[in-house]
Amino acid sequence: MAQSNHSAKRVKHGAKAVADDLPVGIEKDGWRWTVGAGLGGLPDRLARALCERDRSGRIFKSSRLRTVRKVAVDSPGDGSGRLDRLGAVVVKEHTSSGPAAILRAIFLGPPAAREWRIVRFLHGRGVAVPEPLGMGLRGGGLWPAKSGIIALEAVEGAVTLEDLLLGRGSVTVSRRHLARRAGLLVCAMHDAGVGHPDLHAANLLVSPEGALKLIDFHSARIARKPLSFRARMKDLIPFAGAFLVCAGRTDRLRFFKAYCKGLAPARPLKAAARDLESAAWRRLRKFLKKYDRRPLKSGKAFAPLRVHGRRGMSDTSPEASELARFLGPDPIETLGREASPIKVDRGSSVYSLPFGAGRFVVKVYDRPGVANWIKRLAGRCRARAAWTAGHRLRARLLPAPRPVLFLSDPPLSFSGRSLIVFEEAVGMPTLDTFARHAPPAAMGRTSSALAGNIARMHNFFLTNRDLKAQNILVDREGAPLFVDPDGVAEAASITIDVMARDLMRLNASFLPGGSLSATDRVRFLHSYARARRLGKDAVRALHGALAKRTLAKWATWRRASKI
Repeated sequence: MAQSNHSAKRVKHGAKAVADDLPVGIEKDGWRWTVGAGLGGLPDRLARALCERDRSGRIFKSSRLRTVRKVAVDSPGDGSGRLDRLGAVVVKEHTSSGPAAILRAIFLGPPAAREWRIVRFLHGRGVAVPEPLGMGLRGGGLWPAKSGIIALEAVEGAVTLEDLLLGRGSVTVSRRHLARRAGLLVCAMHDAGVGHPDLHAANLLVSPEGALKLIDFHSARIARKPLSFRARMKDLIPFAGAFLVCAGRTDRLRFFKAYCKGLAPARPLKAAARDLESAAWRRLRKFLKKYDRRPLKSGKAFAPLRVHGRRGMSDTSPEASELARFLGPDPIETLGREASPIKVDRGSSVYSLPFGAGRFVVKVYDRPGVANWIKRLAGRCRARAAWTAGHRLRARLLPAPRPVLFLSDPPLSFSGRSLIVFEEAVGMPTLDTFARHAPPAAMGRTSSALAGNIARMHNFFLTNRDLKAQNILVDREGAPLFVDPDGVAEAASITIDVMARDLMRLNASFLPGGSLSATDRVRFLHSYARARRLGKDAVRALHGALAKRTLAKWATWRRASKI
């Protein structure tokens, strides 16, 4: 897309192309441009900016098929004045590479043209999206355009809704207003007949004034009539998995109430919102069951691994396969020579291994015997279960280290050895160490954050039988991090007995050293009850069941001389 000295040839798309609200077609240097009225100089400015993108562009997203960057267009305009006021634009580059992408481009059109058409359609209907400024395609003829560019309005100072929920930004409006505005915005998009399969918190921009805008419509579809209930649920399920769960049930109901208000249902708003929330949760559970099987299948994020006769899975990071080969045919010997032990038990050992530019935690399961051999024949592998559990926690936005790979011996082998590798959280103390040295105010913030994370885990119908203070790390800001996901499993329902069983080990692990007072433990329980929105009777029943289980566990530890 180099600059050219010859003048651009203007092509009119019918008699109405000269109207102020219709785009204008331009052909220049092998590119076919469609730009808004008064933006005839946009192709030249983009050509200049993209030639200098390594120095002036800021990349937001980058993948094999799409790249999103923000570039400055500060050269002299064409006299209209509109182009001079832009300052910077967001440029999204599409590339059709691979058989699947080429087939989609043949039957559905170039991806840049599809997204341009959808954004212009929504902008014309009054839905809050960035203003479409221009679109360029290169190639054509019998084959679809191999590459394309879309230029959109840049929202200065905007952050994504995901960053706001994770505490990485701030706006002038409250979360209550954000939940309501998000509900009305998503409902307006669905009423316009546009489905957004990639609808999640990272694709909602929030300006400093609190205005929301939807972005990233490369996989969207236009029905040109209000979507059906089933089509709406397809969009709301991933949105419920990201924004709605992180925000809590109150904001969740505010979102659905605003969404139903936009629908104008015949039923009362509260009842319609609760029914819609229940339907979204039921479908979300089905969606998560399918999603939990992704780490065991090869794809874009995971790949099968075969090293020294062992089989397993790894992510697609470059250090994963190198680390598997580095462990060699005898991982115990390699770890004993290169790593430092963290914990050595009868059936498992944990090591800290420096490798490359980082450090990794390697947990080796070594349980020979006929009983474990039969379990492996039945497909039960502890490293594989820990691999799946770690990705379950991360898929539900719970703080957990990234699983890098797992390997296991063949099922017919009697050694029964398997291992899993995590990224190491360097410099983080365990929760019991943090509780002994932290001031009361810092411990209160950590206790509240931990209660919220455990409540979110239970909201997703996950349990953790090994939830104890030694398996929870605390960073410098006091945020907890779950490690050693061996005890994580899915439950059909979260009853009072299940809650007491999970919290029992955490409560009992503080008793021997006295690092946490009874008052702090009661405050933690009340924070958990508020996060789970338990009633008074449920809190009283949970307190009684937890005290009974904690005393029984403590007595068991004392008989086993563990304390």
